[in-house]
Amino acid sequence: MQIYRQRSHHSRILSQTTRYTLKHNSGQLPKEPAMPVTPFLILLVLLVVAVASFTYIYRRHLSGNAAIEKTIEVLILDKQSVALNNTQSGGDSEEYWLYVQPVTGGPKRDFQIGPHYFHALNAGDSGTLTYRGRQFLHFALKR
Repeated sequence: MQIYRQRSHHSRILSQTTRYTLKHNSGQLPKEPAMPVTPFLILLVLLVVAVASFTYIYRRHLSGNAAIEKTIEVLILDKQSVALNNTQSGGDSEEYWLYVQPVTGGPKRDFQIGPHYFHALNAGDSGTLTYRGRQFLHFALKR
């Protein structure tokens, strides 16, 4: 008789467990643990930092926006005027360029300048060039 009771007790526990499992899992198998989110968050943060750094460096150094104003002694190597094809009436039909070499050495640079600087300066002149990034600001001729 005691063996019968043990079986019925175990049967009762088993049926309760089965009902609980079916009720809470809707008859589905238990779910596997989800993949950790931390590596994806770290990659996302690194991507955002990389894009922000690239944007800052590009604006500051390559395009000249928010670049530091610099002054250097230069020698004018050449100047050039370039005719523009599609100009509006009353606008300039040419672009003016100045090619310079730093006196202390360094890479040759070119700057787009206004017509008044173009007509006032000649190849071989030297002076102080003020610029910001790729933008020409001023040239003081040394006589």
